[in-house]
Amino acid sequence: PHALGIHVEAERLAGNSADAADAVERWLAVAPRTPRALMHKGELQAEALRKAGSKDRAAWEAARAHIFAAHKRDPNDPLILVAYYNSFVSE
Repeated sequence: PHALGIHVEAERLAGNSADAADAVERWLAVAPRTPRALMHKGELQAEALRKAGSKDRAAWEAARAHIFAAHKRDPNDPLILVAYYNSFVSE
């Protein structure tokens, strides 16, 4: 799972959202309750919604649900809180 986390972050930094999303899915298949994996999944969905200019409230809430689930599993991770905040900024 750790290597998949590094892979996700590297793909995101490189701007490869599709590859990052695939890596997140593999990460969640191996470790479904990993807070950072859930956070990345929500962030990737929020980024896609932002790029599409989406006004679909339900889609935004679905993306935030992953980030909120991550926060429930690790309430002290500041990156998860930043991701949650940024999802509102992006919307």
